[in-house]
Amino acid sequence: MTIMKNNKPHLLVVIADAIMAVVLFFISVAMIDQIPYWFGFVAIAVWILVSLVLQKLNYSEYKRVRSVIAVTLIVNVLNFAVIFFLAKAMSFEISFSWKYVLLYIILTVLEIILYAVYRHLFIVTVNYSEDEEISHYTADSCRHQSDIDGDVNELATSLFETLQNDFPNNLEQWAEKHAKDFKGKVSILTTPTSEELDSLLGMGVEHVINVSKFNDIRYINRYFIKLNGILPYGGVFAIGGVVSDVRKQIIYDTYPPVIRTIVYIFDFIWNRIFPKMVLFKKLYFAVTKGKHRVFPRSEIMGRLYSCGFEIVSEQVVNDHFFVVVQKTKEPFDDKNPSYGPLIRLRRIGKGGKTIGVYKFRTMHAYSEYLQAYIYKQNSLQEGGKIADDYRISTIGHFLRKYWIDELPMILNFFKGDLKLVGVRPLSKHYLNLYTPEMQELHIKVKPGLMPPFYVDMPITLEEIQESERKYIEEYLKHPLYTDWKYFWKILRNIVLKHKHSA
Repeated sequence: MTIMKNNKPHLLVVIADAIMAVVLFFISVAMIDQIPYWFGFVAIAVWILVSLVLQKLNYSEYKRVRSVIAVTLIVNVLNFAVIFFLAKAMSFEISFSWKYVLLYIILTVLEIILYAVYRHLFIVTVNYSEDEEISHYTADSCRHQSDIDGDVNELATSLFETLQNDFPNNLEQWAEKHAKDFKGKVSILTTPTSEELDSLLGMGVEHVINVSKFNDIRYINRYFIKLNGILPYGGVFAIGGVVSDVRKQIIYDTYPPVIRTIVYIFDFIWNRIFPKMVLFKKLYFAVTKGKHRVFPRSEIMGRLYSCGFEIVSEQVVNDHFFVVVQKTKEPFDDKNPSYGPLIRLRRIGKGGKTIGVYKFRTMHAYSEYLQAYIYKQNSLQEGGKIADDYRISTIGHFLRKYWIDELPMILNFFKGDLKLVGVRPLSKHYLNLYTPEMQELHIKVKPGLMPPFYVDMPITLEEIQESERKYIEEYLKHPLYTDWKYFWKILRNIVLKHKHSA
């Protein structure tokens, strides 16, 4: 985390807070007949002055979220008290009302949200996330099944056949029964604890199969990292569990209509959202002890990739998602993975400079580690997007359909990273799919919010490159005219012809 040294409130914070206060105070004045409109300006001035004097808006100085909440709650109570008694002193007939309580709650919540946005943009060095290329990590993380060693393939095939014929309902009995069914020095584990891993140290184990569920591993990344340290390079690890889409189907098959929707919503909030929220994760793990946590398929695979493994094979057996992986690297040192709704994607800007493009999250956590793997498995569909990309969440599909996920890119426009009309800001992985000539041409211009894609609506990668080539060559000759012309063409296609990307 990078903390700013400036001990003064950021000007943008003061302006944003003032705008919120103006809107809400004048709404409240309109609701209370006894107070004249001019007093709204007095109240806003008092609000800002007290906030500055008590340093409520010095967001760069806060080190904990709870400190922000506490200070905001206290200062806002004092603010309202000063404004209330000031109104009394001016002989306004004013009495305490629930409207003031509502105004207090709304302003306080908005200021806490303002801090969260400020912290994300200016205090914390935001982790690059989602479909970025972690080049030094995923460069060769995209092997086909034919590239994998025959013994490893044989082990994966043998395991899946055994699971289909004899599913491990009693873990200890299953482990004892099949201990000698697999080639090599294979150890079968039956618990999700790190202590069982410790028993493998110094035993020269080549492969590990854990028949307990990954849903019950309390510190799942630590577990995978420790296992990475035990296995030799080329060693195989297999584990299974219930992933989110399967769990949803189980709930819908178990409960009648209406009730199943309620149960699923509760299950989603409790087992998917609470474990990743700062305010609720301690409560969640205190109650559950880390058991029955639910992961999307892509998150489990991404976590394994981040911990130094590559996918060998994956299969659903008896409503359980099993994955076989092989150790190929040391773990990637990602101490602060991004779970939040606002993410920053590493993209290539003008001159080959790396820029951070803001978007709303549309993929599950750890999806960035699967970029090369997913591309190799599924390739591209029409419009240049990866086909059947299961990393995209249900909400993510909705956000992408209506371009809501791209709204935060306006921040990049004001920061000067993007212009209004321009080529798409591409990841290093995607740009490398272009021809060398087009890669060189692409970085000659600044990327934009409105790409030429929406003028030509290309389908194949070759057509996408040709569309960008046409725009760039025109832009380099006549910059203002080209952007003006493309702006209106893009607007016409989107608004009147309802064209959108795949």
